[in-house]
Amino acid sequence: MPATVLYLRVIAPAMHEIGRLWETAQISVAQEHLSTQITQAAIATLSLHLQGRAPVGAGRVAVAASSPGEMHGLGTQMVADFLETQGWEVLNLGADSPAAEVAALTHRRAAAVVALSTALPGHLLSVTRTCQLLRQLPQPPFIVAGGRAYGGDAQRAFALGADAFADDPERLLDLLGQRFAGAAPR
Repeated sequence: MPATVLYLRVIAPAMHEIGRLWETAQISVAQEHLSTQITQAAIATLSLHLQGRAPVGAGRVAVAASSPGEMHGLGTQMVADFLETQGWEVLNLGADSPAAEVAALTHRRAAAVVALSTALPGHLLSVTRTCQLLRQLPQPPFIVAGGRAYGGDAQRAFALGADAFADDPERLLDLLGQRFAGAAPR
């Protein structure tokens, strides 16, 4: 079975179910954390088997980050793994990435893309500040928002200031392929 299928059709739904079980108090925080740690170990191995895509990221930097306050970093790691298959140099900031730090690193490294992941709806408003700071940069990046918090609604991402919405890592790669294919890196 291809690693992409395991990421998107097995691991992601399983982690959504773990989240649901935790939210409904059917499992403890310790059980949720253990599940996350096991999953992180699994994707560390699986990432070595992800198939490459057209290298539209070659020579380009992408920042992957969870929105401020968001303690869930697994989605961000999955996005980072997929970006690497497309040739991006990925700076994965992980969970709870402060808006000012995301913007500063994006500027310093001239990142062409920032992928912001948000799992819980309570952290969506923090995406607005991150997008505002990124838009103020001399060379603003292409901002893509995603994660469970959006409930599949791209309009929420646009309302918060994102340029695009991707509900899974494959969709993100499709968007970036359309946006950057044939364009020279900056």
